[in-house]
Amino acid sequence: VAPSPPAAVAPRPAPEPAPAPGPGPARAQLELGGAARAVASDVDARISVGGAAWLGESRRVGLGAALRFGPGLGVEADRFRGRFDEVTLSPSVRLSQPLGSALALEPRLGGSVHVTRINGVTLPDGAPAKEGRLDLSLDAGVALDVLLTDATRVGLEVEGAWLFRWQRYLVRDASVFELAPLQGSAGLRLVTRWP
Repeated sequence: VAPSPPAAVAPRPAPEPAPAPGPGPARAQLELGGAARAVASDVDARISVGGAAWLGESRRVGLGAALRFGPGLGVEADRFRGRFDEVTLSPSVRLSQPLGSALALEPRLGGSVHVTRINGVTLPDGAPAKEGRLDLSLDAGVALDVLLTDATRVGLEVEGAWLFRWQRYLVRDASVFELAPLQGSAGLRLVTRWP
């Protein structure tokens, strides 16, 4: 008896290719900084609390914001004694440029809303005097960071701001405090990934 031919085996369908991975979620970071800022004819201390989100698959472009404040400046003029205070909200667009395995450069461009206030007394009568103002500025800055771990880095940052208005505070038509339109600051920052 002739052997029967082997049964035909249907070929297995080729597996479907896995879908290409989409862009990962944005990576967030928290930032804490301290800086010295040249303002008027003096230098004041500024504290910055903010964060940023890095977008896209490469996470090279980011959006950030920072709230800045400080102890203020004492104002002493012939006709006034008081204090100048300022709170600033600063959104920005940023780029991340690695420089090898341990350094990163982060230039940024943005703007700020400046809420300023001067509060004190006039001389010689001691009458209370105060005034608050709102101003806008165009800002540019850069940070050079050293990577401590995958999630934490420290760095030096410098920034310049061009205010749209030259603020001058007057008491009885005499200038007691002036903010120049161009301001600069330099300081240190700590950055950590979140969460």
